[in-house]
Amino acid sequence: MFQILRIVSLLLPLLTLILNSGSLARSLLLPQNWPAAVLVFVLCWKLRPAVHGVWTWRLHSTLLLLVAVLLLPAIAVRDSDWLAAVGFAVGVYLLTLLAGLPNRGRVLLLLMLFTGLPPIPGIFTMQQLSQRLLLHSSTLASSLQYWHFSDGSTAGTLSATVDLSGILQSPCGLSGVLVLTTLVLFHAGRTLPQVLLTLPLAIICSLPGYFCACLLAILDISDGSQLVPVQGWPLLMLLPGCLLLWSMQYLVLFLTAPVLRNDRPATPRISGNPLNRLWGREVSGVLPEKWSEIRLRSSDGHRLPIWSFLQSFLKDWALSREVSCLYFAVPGSTLLLAALLVEHRIAGDVLTVGSLYSNRLLLAEQQGDLDTQQLCLQALAGLQPNDLARRMRVAEFLWQHRSRQAGWEAIERLANSGPSGYGPAHLWIVQNALSDQPFQKQTTEQLITHLQRALETGHTTAEVHRMLSQLYLKVDEIGLAERHLRQAAEADSEYADAMIYLLARHGRLQPNDVLVQRRLVELELQLKQKPKDSELRLRLSYLLVLTGDAATAESLLNTGLKLNPTPATQRATAELRLQRVQRLLQSDRMEGDAGPQAVREALQLDPESREAPLLASLLHLQGAPFTGSAEAALQYWRGPSPNSIRHKPETIQRCIVHLSYALGHYTQAAEAYRQLPEPSGFDSMIWLAALVAADRQSEASQAVTELTRPLLQSADLSAQIRAAEFFSQAREFARANSSLQREVKTASEKEQLNTAQASVALQEFDVLTGYPGLFSQQQDQWVPQYRESDAARLTALLESCLKSPSVSMRVADRLYLMSLRGGNSGRVATDALQRLQATGDATRVLSAIGTRALQNERMDQAVQWLRLAVTSSKTPDPSLLNNLALALIRTGNPEQHSEALTLATKAVQLLPDNHYLLTTRAEVYIAMGNLQLARQDLQRARELRPTFPEIFDLLARICRAEGDDAEAEKYLQ
Repeated sequence: MFQILRIVSLLLPLLTLILNSGSLARSLLLPQNWPAAVLVFVLCWKLRPAVHGVWTWRLHSTLLLLVAVLLLPAIAVRDSDWLAAVGFAVGVYLLTLLAGLPNRGRVLLLLMLFTGLPPIPGIFTMQQLSQRLLLHSSTLASSLQYWHFSDGSTAGTLSATVDLSGILQSPCGLSGVLVLTTLVLFHAGRTLPQVLLTLPLAIICSLPGYFCACLLAILDISDGSQLVPVQGWPLLMLLPGCLLLWSMQYLVLFLTAPVLRNDRPATPRISGNPLNRLWGREVSGVLPEKWSEIRLRSSDGHRLPIWSFLQSFLKDWALSREVSCLYFAVPGSTLLLAALLVEHRIAGDVLTVGSLYSNRLLLAEQQGDLDTQQLCLQALAGLQPNDLARRMRVAEFLWQHRSRQAGWEAIERLANSGPSGYGPAHLWIVQNALSDQPFQKQTTEQLITHLQRALETGHTTAEVHRMLSQLYLKVDEIGLAERHLRQAAEADSEYADAMIYLLARHGRLQPNDVLVQRRLVELELQLKQKPKDSELRLRLSYLLVLTGDAATAESLLNTGLKLNPTPATQRATAELRLQRVQRLLQSDRMEGDAGPQAVREALQLDPESREAPLLASLLHLQGAPFTGSAEAALQYWRGPSPNSIRHKPETIQRCIVHLSYALGHYTQAAEAYRQLPEPSGFDSMIWLAALVAADRQSEASQAVTELTRPLLQSADLSAQIRAAEFFSQAREFARANSSLQREVKTASEKEQLNTAQASVALQEFDVLTGYPGLFSQQQDQWVPQYRESDAARLTALLESCLKSPSVSMRVADRLYLMSLRGGNSGRVATDALQRLQATGDATRVLSAIGTRALQNERMDQAVQWLRLAVTSSKTPDPSLLNNLALALIRTGNPEQHSEALTLATKAVQLLPDNHYLLTTRAEVYIAMGNLQLARQDLQRARELRPTFPEIFDLLARICRAEGDDAEAEKYLQ
């Protein structure tokens, strides 16, 4: 059993060298590890007696064997050279214990020197030491105007570089100095404490040599060539280092000199002190034979007074020092002190040297000297290795002026440095990847990771959040995109615009959002300072449109047209005009000439608009004239300007068709239509209208037959409705009604069919009565002209129209005009309304007629129709109550004031935050003479809508009633 343990113990050191794939053994062949290899040979020589000697097994040796065996699998798994070195040291020390070899403390010190520090603190210490040596030597060389740069452990010029890490990793590096010093001192008979005191001095004495070696290596490459290999400089500095260490060794001898010596007299007190004897045997290594016995207890077994012995020892130690040793230590101490002063001075010169390189860089930039710029940038980065901004500047210089590959690699190193990297480097990589010509393509996930790491570094700029928002939109993460864009807007208000656009595009915009309101106020203040800034005005107008305040946006643009009518302002104003018309068309609230006038202005402001011609032709279908406003636009589309480079030929021809029709050039419109390659349904509708208007009814009939043939063959309801629209436009009403004769199953289809039939009936009614159109200038003078025999047919058509809620509102205008005319047409309108009222569905139509009368200032008729609307409604809406209150108060009859106040108050109660309803009640209060309550309502309305003009008119009326004409004029301004 003991033989097996003996064999295992002898094989343990060898196994540790093999289990990590021989990596430790191979590393001993490297020059920096040659001193460690010497240690291995020395230890093997020391262990010769252990091979054949007598072994003694004790508990602590058994435990040490167990530790060594447990280390073997760890060495195999971790594949660590340091762990293998520890296993080797444990195995060797186990052999010294088992064999009972002397001087085990010395062996343990040698083993500790062999293993060295653990990897993490060892690497960190070497890095810090090498960086400090390089920084100080580089600073001194720069102070001597040897221009160079340093990067990590490398120093160089543009034509030559040298890796200064070779100085510390040479055989004469720190590990070599420690090993050689220890071996020499042990060979010279020095004690273990003396060696331990000398080792720190050896490190201190070697540092000036390494500093000089680094400085000489930098000076060696200053002319672009390298005369001496970097590993040769430590050898050249070895002799001065040994002399310095020899001098400092006398300081150790001074401290460890013996207290008891044969050549000195010793009193019984001194010679009887066991601590003096212990010092001589263990520390100084000099103890005469006559005093070799050391006892800490008396002959009777009592403990001696150690404290008194210690005090006596300190006194004896101080009196026994050999001052002559200090004479030899003075040169070394002086040199070390001088080295410390130089090191302190160089540390203060870093800023001065940095200023030299900065000035040289500015001069090189002015002269366009790229080589000097690169050298200075790299030197500045080397002077402050932890300043990543300087390293980023070097990388960007390499990218712009040298190799893009080198610049990219430098930026990537910065992005991967540390736990999260350097924020601007991550941002640069993302910006490059998103550019038109990226150096390396990155996936969206990779770009998001880069930006997230940039945020982790604290680089929380608005641009980072904006780019993250942009990337999250690509992967449909709308919530994350909104969150980052909001953070960007909070950091920089310029990004609030993008946030508003995003929220509006996805239907998540809240006009009362704090950021939105703050941005609007900010832009308004900027616009007040720069009223002629068209770009700023356009930006504010667009944001107002997105927040639902298109009226204010249009007002802003109108002001901009007066101050600085740029093409961009004109286009934006025209676009807003057209959007307003589209909203009015969709809401069925367009009345009078406001809509057509907006389209006319849009045509004049922006002849290139593609939407304006379509809206112009649509409004001309309902009688709106465009003569005098659309000619310039038609000339533009017919001229050479809108060529195929800017517009497609199909777009050009379509605009010509619609503008020709809007101007009443029906024959030209019909001919232009035939040149359209792929006409839309609306294009065909205009073509049919043009043929009819040009008295080419037979052609219209033939054309509608061809257009509707595929539609009539379809079983789809929408196709049948489109066919009916074509027939109606060609005035083929019988065929239109025939196309709509079909069975429907769902409620939705029934509603669609009902609306289509009502639309056909309305068009036939307009043809029979000669209705000029809703937007015709002759509308107010329209007198229905029809045969007496058609009266019953007209009544039936009106009843059909009134059955559809959407079409009934369009009929209301006709009914209002017919009621004004009286006679047969008035009776037809009254009969239709009575039948509609009997069904209980007349509220909307009656309200529309009454509102039209109110707008035309026919107050008595407005009161009549609006009363009927209120009576027929079970729950009148606030707008109906408001209009009736206005009609009552504007009749001028004081007896109706009380009823008007009741109606206005009820409307406000239903909608308390509506500025229009509050304004109406204020008008009622003014008519009743209650100016204080009127002012309160107007102040509240002004808070809700500060730009509503009627508020200021009523406030002016109040001021005049109070006799303050000057204040009234201010409100009217």
